[in-house]
Amino acid sequence: HDRSGTIEMSELLPVVFSNAKPEQHRLMHRLILSENSKRVRREIDNVTRADVVSLFGLYSDAKGQMPISKLDQSLSSLGFNQQSLELATLEMENQGLAKIDMETFIELCNKFIDVDP
Repeated sequence: HDRSGTIEMSELLPVVFSNAKPEQHRLMHRLILSENSKRVRREIDNVTRADVVSLFGLYSDAKGQMPISKLDQSLSSLGFNQQSLELATLEMENQGLAKIDMETFIELCNKFIDVDP
């Protein structure tokens, strides 16, 4: 679809599971992203709460809210892989959020990495 020369999982699922409905493809994709994101916990070490708070401050507005559109950029600076970024963004969008506060950001980070106190 994007002519990148690579096949993304979201592009492959409808081909491999051609009898499944689009909603089933989305569920499979979310499950795959979720399972793959568990690997990130082992890859990213020594992130403190202060690090996450500082990072949030770089991307938040004057009201202490971070637009979901900045989530990929902020989390990738922590070393999140692309699949984890997609899952994090998808999770926030599924909750109908356009912006998140600092505590929500910290909770989200804790789902993917162990944030030290």
